[in-house]
Amino acid sequence: MELKQDSKIYLDTNLFIYYFENNPNYANKVENLFKETSNKNIKLISSELLYLELLVLPKKQKNKEIINLYTSIEKYIPNLTLLPITKKVLILASEIRASYNFKSPDSIHLATAKIEKSNYFYGSDKKLRGYKDIKVIVM
Repeated sequence: MELKQDSKIYLDTNLFIYYFENNPNYANKVENLFKETSNKNIKLISSELLYLELLVLPKKQKNKEIINLYTSIEKYIPNLTLLPITKKVLILASEIRASYNFKSPDSIHLATAKIEKSNYFYGSDKKLRGYKDIKVIVM
């Protein structure tokens, strides 16, 4: 799929895990997405919920290198903006959860993407393709 100049893409947490932990099935795909978006001035966005989802396992494992990497993720992906979880996001997330029966974190991600008028939502969860308000791309 050809990404258009100046569009906005929402990235789900799992893409960051695949990339930074060098998942053999996805790391190259995610790296190519990062390169293409950087070259075309495409904005990448995600929720600050990312921190909660990224940091649990490295903290359990006491992996300081990964903890430091994830807590400063914006340094490594310059066209990435992390957005706060607001009341507006949570209200919309509750509507998404009620309508689609998605898990709360997925609903928060989708609500953030919709409020921010993302052109695409990139992730790896096939269930989210059922969401109709944004084009969901499963990698």
